[in-house]
Amino acid sequence: MAGRRHRRSGDRSSARTLVAALVGVALVLSGVLVGGGVAAAASPIRKTAFDKQMISLVNTARAAYGLPPVREAKGLDSLSVWWSTRLATGGTGYVLQHNPNAWTMLPDYGAANRTSWGENVAKFSPSSVPAQEIFNAYIHSPGHRANILGASYRYIGMGTMAGAHGTFNTMTFTDNVVAGQVTTAARVRGKLVVRDTANKAVTGVRYSVRRGTCVAAAQVVQKTTASSGAFGMDLVPGPYCAIPTAWPHSILKPPLRDWVVRVGTPFAITARVTSS
Repeated sequence: MAGRRHRRSGDRSSARTLVAALVGVALVLSGVLVGGGVAAAASPIRKTAFDKQMISLVNTARAAYGLPPVREAKGLDSLSVWWSTRLATGGTGYVLQHNPNAWTMLPDYGAANRTSWGENVAKFSPSSVPAQEIFNAYIHSPGHRANILGASYRYIGMGTMAGAHGTFNTMTFTDNVVAGQVTTAARVRGKLVVRDTANKAVTGVRYSVRRGTCVAAAQVVQKTTASSGAFGMDLVPGPYCAIPTAWPHSILKPPLRDWVVRVGTPFAITARVTSS
């Protein structure tokens, strides 16, 4: 696994090395193989759901530090997939490396206006390793963590390809992309339910639903519970916080509620209230 950054100002870049092991998982970190076997596949296959989960994990980590989310960009996805495919098909002899031409390729992938860029790469096996485990390895490495929490970054591309010689992940960050590059994330349906201590529905409770943590968040919507004691929401994946803004005199102030919306996973959040 390796992390690399580049800024136009001063043309600075750096590469960092990490050696670590996950129980039962083979990881190549800057070319070092640690652990067990190698996943087999006839030809490289993109792990699309894995990529979506990784982007969600990146934004959850950023929100925890009060940073804005990075938005998925089509061109950066394509560049990340291209490099992971090259790694998975032996373009580097199956050795984990950074894309040496990424900075100069970015204009052809929708980021001609970029002034800063970062790249994280990893190789792991088997291909069934959960996104959370690979993300944990990234976030516990100072160099990769610096890219994930890069304050200047606003856009991300993700590409994970599973092949016969391992699974390769590339994530690409930039501060800018040209118009039309941003991918709209699929929304997930869910609801917030307010119940009293007798498990009865409580109507008339108004919440401000915000994207991010309860400390640093931007409002998405305000809604009030109906006769069912609930209201529905369609939210893009990421962290959210619900802050009460109005409630009946018959109850004490409702609690804050925070949660993470996962890709393709409907959610139901419950707030318990006490009579005044």
